[in-house]
Amino acid sequence: MTSLFSSPRTSQPGTTAGIRGLEAADLAQAQPNLAAVTQMEAMRQNESEARSFADRSALRPAQVAPLPAPTRSTAQPGNSNNPQMAP
Repeated sequence: MTSLFSSPRTSQPGTTAGIRGLEAADLAQAQPNLAAVTQMEAMRQNESEARSFADRSALRPAQVAPLPAPTRSTAQPGNSNNPQMAP
């Protein structure tokens, strides 16, 4: 699957995929890849299709408690190892 952002990032030893390693500047300069969004939307399933898949796969509904609200961090700006929560 293609990236949602068109700016490819180079991988460095010890880095992981995901939000870790992204700096504020990376997010500020990111450009949406609308073709990838369109491609993902074309793969979207409706509720009936999802339930049919679940039935074929022997998946059953489960009650799950909601996650607790995130706590506000006291991280310093620019410290990507301890990101702040948005207000």
